[in-house]
Amino acid sequence: MTIVDSTLIANDGSSLFLKPNPKVHEQRVTIHHWQLRDLVLTFPDTKKNEIIVPAGQDIYRYDYKTGQRRHLIHDMGYPPTCMTTGYGYWAAGGQRGDLTLRDLNGEYQVSIATSPSCTINNGLCFAKFGQDIRLMVSNNDGTIRVFSVPLLQLLETIDLQTAVNHFSRDANFSVSWNHASDKFAVASQDGTVHVWDIRSQLPLCKFGGEHNAITKNAARCVKFTQTGAVDLLAYSEHVSHVSIIDARTFNTQQTLRVGGAGLDTPITGLAFSPNSHSMFVGLESAILEYEIDSGARRRFPKGALL
Repeated sequence: MTIVDSTLIANDGSSLFLKPNPKVHEQRVTIHHWQLRDLVLTFPDTKKNEIIVPAGQDIYRYDYKTGQRRHLIHDMGYPPTCMTTGYGYWAAGGQRGDLTLRDLNGEYQVSIATSPSCTINNGLCFAKFGQDIRLMVSNNDGTIRVFSVPLLQLLETIDLQTAVNHFSRDANFSVSWNHASDKFAVASQDGTVHVWDIRSQLPLCKFGGEHNAITKNAARCVKFTQTGAVDLLAYSEHVSHVSIIDARTFNTQQTLRVGGAGLDTPITGLAFSPNSHSMFVGLESAILEYEIDSGARRRFPKGALL
């Protein structure tokens, strides 16, 4: 049985967004690049209580209600550095330009090499153009490649002047859009998280960046809840800390420490359940499930309910 210490270390508001005592799931999540730590994915189908995670070169579907797990892919042939889901598909990228696509509702699977220079794939994103599904792959060779789904035929290569992950003046490792697609958050190596409203060129707000330990406090993964009435933003640091922010006002923040005080506990990923009732934090030895006070998030002043 894995025992993980979890402690509320800061709360600048009158209410808690989630309870600091998580359920511990005995499922390890392995890191394959020291900076790329978005390796916990909730299953896109809201009827399935599943998480997709890597353990070595195996990819698992873990049911967080029953504690059962099964292979999505057994021995993929390379350890994934990035993963994504969308439109019924899962995809992963690897250190040497590897790319794998899997149908989540069937047996179809295909793997290719995306980069002639065999450089690392940093980020993946599914998108829909009309009736067509596309997979966009950002690579350290300074390109974004657009592939057809499910055949993974290269349709377009966008050449840029620098290695691509997302974007920032400093090295940036995670981007998340809110459910309304009018705001997005960017997590960076310097420990800061900036939030932009698409109607303005200036950041709406900034979090983090107060510490001197750039690596330990680097912001690695940022996620918005995708249920409108809950409206939370969370980001994980390189080790030990996760912060949860009120995404309505951006003026209230709760910070948790995972692992014991004085210890550096690597964080492997962060995700919200599709219904926004739970937040999952990946560690190398376990997954922590925090219960979100969704009822409180739906209550507004004067007794109003959303």
